[in-house]
Amino acid sequence: MIPAKAFIVSLLVFVITLFAVYLTLSFIFPKQKAPEPVFLRVVGFWDTEVFNVVKKEFQDKHPEVTIEYERKNPDRYYANLKADLTKKTLGPDLFWWHSSWGPALRNNLAALPEGVMSQKTYESTFYPIAKTDLRLNGSYRGFPLEFDGLALLYNKKTFASRNFLEPPRTWTTLYQDYSPSLTSNDKKQIFTSAIALGSVKNVENFSDILGLFLLQNGVTFVKDGKLEMYKNKERESNKLAIDAINFYFSFSNKARTWDNTFPNSVEAFARGKTAMILLPLHKIHKLLEYLKEGNLTLDFAVEPVPQLPDAQAITWGSYWSLGVAQNSKKQEAAWQFAKYLLEPESLRKVYQNETQVNGFGRAYPRVEMAKEQTTHPYLAAYLAGAMNAKSWYLQDDTFDEGLNSDLIKIFKKYMIVAETSSSLENNLKKLAAEIEPLLKKYGVITTLAPK
Repeated sequence: MIPAKAFIVSLLVFVITLFAVYLTLSFIFPKQKAPEPVFLRVVGFWDTEVFNVVKKEFQDKHPEVTIEYERKNPDRYYANLKADLTKKTLGPDLFWWHSSWGPALRNNLAALPEGVMSQKTYESTFYPIAKTDLRLNGSYRGFPLEFDGLALLYNKKTFASRNFLEPPRTWTTLYQDYSPSLTSNDKKQIFTSAIALGSVKNVENFSDILGLFLLQNGVTFVKDGKLEMYKNKERESNKLAIDAINFYFSFSNKARTWDNTFPNSVEAFARGKTAMILLPLHKIHKLLEYLKEGNLTLDFAVEPVPQLPDAQAITWGSYWSLGVAQNSKKQEAAWQFAKYLLEPESLRKVYQNETQVNGFGRAYPRVEMAKEQTTHPYLAAYLAGAMNAKSWYLQDDTFDEGLNSDLIKIFKKYMIVAETSSSLENNLKKLAAEIEPLLKKYGVITTLAPK
């Protein structure tokens, strides 16, 4: 039998040894603290049931994160968002912003950390247009949520009646071959139209289309901090902007395939009054809804926009992106959630849910995912030119009550005059003089032209 004194000493040695081992292991393998609770406020345009699926999955993987989502109405969204982003508290952490709002929001947008996604990975993941639109003050400040722009919609029955087996690939072919064949008119009236172009009053998204024409014709809007739209040193005797605008209006004043007596171009197309229109992807929902409400039947197809012959292909880009507030105290968690939303599997789930709710979802913003939508009857045409997309601040449907909306108002005023005026060059200079202060206000240009 072990003496009591020896037993006590042995027990003390054992306890001390055990405690020493515990301290050593605690030092080597420190106990990890439970993550601090994080509350994220997210605002955007997703249907709640669409968003909730990916929201729940992220929260299941990150139980410390609680996400509150609020679906917003596009009307007044920009003004309210701008006000909320200046608040130190209670503003959104993660939010939708349009690809053309960069100049207005640059100081309210947090920079994407390299640890979340490197610049190299970003630029290989998304379409090149994001490098222009979403890179501000030297950093990327948003993830593109989709790709959208313009495509050509055409009435398959009308085309077949004139033995056209495929859509026009160039503007020259469209103007010279399709336009006269698909238009019927007399000296007083146009009965059927080939394409809804040539007016600013009843052509849906006329400003996007005009922007496309200007870019396809090689117009440089801004150079070295100055407005260059109305200048062109390479072809000073035949200015590119004037050529593009004249071509747009030639569909009404020369080809006489469209005028202001027609209804809105979407309605005209739905009712078979015009054979072709140019439309953004999201507006196809409007067309389908109009057809449904009017109990109308229309067999149409969607193809990439025509190009100029023997010229670099250029399409129009206009899309929504996801950003993190500069004032947010939870930027790291917000960027991690934003990245999660842009993962391929998350995008697929959002697309599937949007398809169930709205008939079809958005075109994926990731280059490697384009192949998954190349057979879609609507989306494929927009993605076909996504690598060549460009943009400027003539983007309709942004409801920004600022840069885009104000520029479009000014363009519309002078383009209405241009419809019936032969002094386009003079009007273009007046237009430039009026938009310069607006562009200066938003930092798009840095120098005003001398008066």
